[in-house]
Amino acid sequence: MTRQAIVVSLDDEKIAVSPLQKGGCMGCGGECSHSCPTFNVENPRELPLEIGTVVTLEAPPFSQAIQGIISLLFPIAAAIAGFFSAPFAASLFGKTAGDGTKALMVLLGLLISTALVFFVTRKFPLPGVPQIVDIYSPKEIP
Repeated sequence: MTRQAIVVSLDDEKIAVSPLQKGGCMGCGGECSHSCPTFNVENPRELPLEIGTVVTLEAPPFSQAIQGIISLLFPIAAAIAGFFSAPFAASLFGKTAGDGTKALMVLLGLLISTALVFFVTRKFPLPGVPQIVDIYSPKEIP
C-alpha cells in the first residue's frame, strides 16, 4: 500500500513525516480528532528531501511479505482446517458432517482467525519502518 505524506522535520538520520490530510481539511487549520501525528520513515534511495516535500511511502518488502502471510494465508489455512475438522466436530455431537456442517466450520475458522489477526496486530505492531520511494510531483493540468 502506498500513501503520500509531507516531510515535517529532517534530523541526522531521522526523517519525520505527517500523512497528507483530506481535501476538506486543507483549509480548515482547526484542531480536531482527525489531526495526524508524525512518524519516522527511512530514505533508502537517498532522495533529496527538504521540509515540506511531499513523498510517496511504502512498507518495506519484508514487511509486506509478513503482512500478506498474516492477513491472507493464516485465515485461508484456518478455513481449510475448519473444513477438514468438520467430521470430528460433528462426531462430538453424534452426527455426521454434511455440507452445512462443513460450511459452518469453514466460516468459524475464518471468523476466529480474522478476529485473532485483528487483535494481535493491534497489540503488536508489524515489523518494519515505512520507506520513501518517490518524491510526489503532481501532474500539470492542461
